Amino acid sequence: MCGIFGYASYLTEKTKKDISDILITGLKRIEYRGYDSAGFCIQGDDNKNYVLFKEVGKVDKLDIMRSNQDIVNMDTLLINHVGIAHTRWATHGQPSVAKLSSIEK
Repeated sequence: MCGIFGYASYLTEKTKKDISDILITGLKRIEYRGYDSAGFCIQGDDNKNYVLFKEVGKVDKLDIMRSNQDIVNMDTLLINHVGIAHTRWATHGQPSVAKLSSIEK
């Protein structure tokens, strides 16, 4: 089983942090659909680059990982953006990084 949450906006300035907050909130609301792993992806004005976070465990663990990372500048402002978030409940085998989500990087 899984849960999928999407968010899109056009001509609305938001930082990557703001967008990821919306996606994390959506994931928390659908976490009962899958609690073994979670992830999200944000794509903005530049169609060539996207931000991807995924983690084994509950959504809170993903949120902590996102907050503690220093690779992506989450203050970057995007005018047009889309985000998709995903929870997964492992129905076979142990949860692992290789099985995290259908969002790949």
